[in-house]
Amino acid sequence: MKNVAIQGGKISFHDIAANAYFKDEDIHVIECKNFRSVAESLASGEADYGIMAVENTIAGSLLPNYGLIQDFNLTVSGEITLRIRMHLMALAEQSIESLKRIESHPVALLQCQEFLLKYPHIYRREISDTANGARRLKEDRTADVGVIASKAAADYYGLTVLAEEIETNQMNFTRFLILSKQDKVLDTDVDKASMSFQLKSEVGSLSEVLTVFKLNNIDLTKIQSIPVLGKPFQYAFHVDMIYPKIENFKRAVETIRENVIDLRLFGTYASGITIQT
Repeated sequence: MKNVAIQGGKISFHDIAANAYFKDEDIHVIECKNFRSVAESLASGEADYGIMAVENTIAGSLLPNYGLIQDFNLTVSGEITLRIRMHLMALAEQSIESLKRIESHPVALLQCQEFLLKYPHIYRREISDTANGARRLKEDRTADVGVIASKAAADYYGLTVLAEEIETNQMNFTRFLILSKQDKVLDTDVDKASMSFQLKSEVGSLSEVLTVFKLNNIDLTKIQSIPVLGKPFQYAFHVDMIYPKIENFKRAVETIRENVIDLRLFGTYASGITIQT
């Protein structure tokens, strides 16, 4: 059995991602209160794998999570993307008009901002997890509170959906990385890699690195700058890429070593699938 750490509780989007990715394996999900706890559980050996959201098509990149991958030197073992659908739910026989407060994770509230603007009289409260909000609503039986969460959470906790798919942009996807503390072995049977590096203080240094990737037919799917702690206005670049052959990737890595500082390889893995929620 694999121990898999997630941020949030049962039927959260992280829980859905974990069970979808490991669908053919026996897993035990470790519920963590925050993303740092996920990283700490991997570092201590309590968890074999961790699931961590890193970007959303509406809210953008989750920079602190990229920082955790750096700080804990985690290995990227895989990825999965969820099509996120947000639903407003409450206890039975409630209506939107009867609600005085709507609760959800801050990212979920941001994703549903246009819908929420239609109800300015309803107070919005940020909580740590969408699914745990649904669970507490079921347990506390608070009549004038609504929660934004997944349809799976509404079904599991027996809540009534008052409004379906209330996210501002219907093309709402969240990408999750599968993390571990395994050795960073270059797998020859996969097509994607994640790494980070800092640039030398030389004119054109970023251009030179990007040219190396282009010459090796490597497609950069993500370039994210991350502040370097203790070095004001200096940044590391987290890069995800797809390569045609492992030889192309190895050649590019060896070439750019001369032009960068603190190059870190986080892992090679297979391009992930997208799951509908």
